[in-house]
Amino acid sequence: MASQVLSGTGDVTYTNNTGQNVRIVTNYMKFTNSSTIDFGSITVSFGGVSTTIRTYGGTIGRGIAGTTRGASNSGGSPNSQNFAKDIFQSGEIEGVPLELIIAPTETFSVVGSAGVITIAAYNIVVIPEAG
Repeated sequence: MASQVLSGTGDVTYTNNTGQNVRIVTNYMKFTNSSTIDFGSITVSFGGVSTTIRTYGGTIGRGIAGTTRGASNSGGSPNSQNFAKDIFQSGEIEGVPLELIIAPTETFSVVGSAGVITIAAYNIVVIPEAG
């Protein structure tokens, strides 16, 4: 089976119906926040595991570099630690899986908090174990 590319906007859900393990690689995902003063959250679920991460919004993905408001060191260039702190809850750096594997019949999803966090864009590739 060939790889499948998932691209679009809004919440993401993929159920593995291939009959084999699949690798899910998040190349790009942008979160926007409709509130200028409050955190929202994203919930990432896969293989029966779920984690909710508070966020102001931002961009994640494989090989992505960038900044968000206030995310620079004294020289004005991007600072990856501040970048993570600005995207996720202040003072806490949360992990977001950019590559994972799910078994047959398992589901992967990323959901923004209703009314606050929206997934503005995403590009994810699903690669079957057999290639």
